[in-house]
Amino acid sequence: MTNYVTLDDALAARQIAWRAEGDGDDIPNEFYAIEFVGEIGELFNVMKKLMREFYGVRGSRATREDLEDEFGDALICLKNLAARYHVDLNRAACKKFNATSIKYGFPHRVMVPRGKDEHQR
Repeated sequence: MTNYVTLDDALAARQIAWRAEGDGDDIPNEFYAIEFVGEIGELFNVMKKLMREFYGVRGSRATREDLEDEFGDALICLKNLAARYHVDLNRAACKKFNATSIKYGFPHRVMVPRGKDEHQR
């Protein structure tokens, strides 16, 4: 077992290992987009089941653990998709958060992580 400091590092390493087992780089980026959308669908399905419970509607149920699992799946797929386009999702989210705060006059800001290429300078 290998432990990684960040989820991004672990995902990158696992993607390399997965490809080494026969899954090539010829998988198009669209596949990762479809995978992400599929996971969002599964997340919403769990949310629907939780709403059934809340409103007393008949049908199958889900648990808070199911919800957490689907959020995790969706995040992993989004990070994999972003990596295919060489987008640092954490950096992109911080930059967008700050831009929205500025646009609407909020004082809230977050430190933007340096890009990988900026660390080498």
